[in-house]
Amino acid sequence: KVVFKDNPEKLKAMQAVRKAVKALEYHTGEKIEGGEKYAADVFRRIAFLQGHTAVAAVDISRKAIRKLRGLGKKRIREYINRGILEPDTAYEIMQVGKGGSKEKIESGVARSLVRLGLIAPQRKEDERKNR
Repeated sequence: KVVFKDNPEKLKAMQAVRKAVKALEYHTGEKIEGGEKYAADVFRRIAFLQGHTAVAAVDISRKAIRKLRGLGKKRIREYINRGILEPDTAYEIMQVGKGGSKEKIESGVARSLVRLGLIAPQRKEDERKNR
């Protein structure tokens, strides 16, 4: 039985997230605990793997980690680990890595975090206050 026969892009997404994490661990020489810098590095590598320039990849990673601020190392590490192990989370991380507007990137990360139960859904009135 082929597990990802209908969704090969999700398998590729899981492999890309794993590759980004492994590359980070290889270059630092140790297992990384998590945190905003770690997440930014993962998003930057994902964006770079998708063909973005180094400058564009940094911009994408900065936009992506805005929703991760304040989560703590453990939750951020859990989010990235689930990207390695779960096809839906990996696909969502890859979609963020494609870039786009600040709102598109932030909403992509937020949707993923809400789906995983790492943050509570934001109400419409709260969104208006944050703008």
